[in-house]
Amino acid sequence: PSSSIIMANASGKGEPTSLDGVWNATVKGCDPTCWYNGVWEITSKDSGDEQTTTTAADEIVVQELRGTCCCCIPNCIRKTHRMKKVEIDKWEGTLGFKTISLKKISDTELEHLTTDGMMIMTRQ
Repeated sequence: PSSSIIMANASGKGEPTSLDGVWNATVKGCDPTCWYNGVWEITSKDSGDEQTTTTAADEIVVQELRGTCCCCIPNCIRKTHRMKKVEIDKWEGTLGFKTISLKKISDTELEHLTTDGMMIMTRQ
């Protein structure tokens, strides 16, 4: 079975929206001479490390599939962020003693705080 993070729509009505899958990422407010573009994949886990399709995904994994900075320099060390749910539509964790987080802004936009700064993620 495929895993998914199911979120209520902003209005709280209608079908919930899954955040699982591939997302495009850009650094928020980045200097145009040195910017980051990447592709990340989100998957959810329950506390037993099993895949889940519940609205209460205890843990998520956000994995960098590819990324470039300064227009053309590939990111050779890809990141994997493991986070736990701290409130509705928000997960947090740490990597290298730095806080990382993922927050749902809308069905098609997320804020992803990484060790390199704030990114905006949009559906691919």
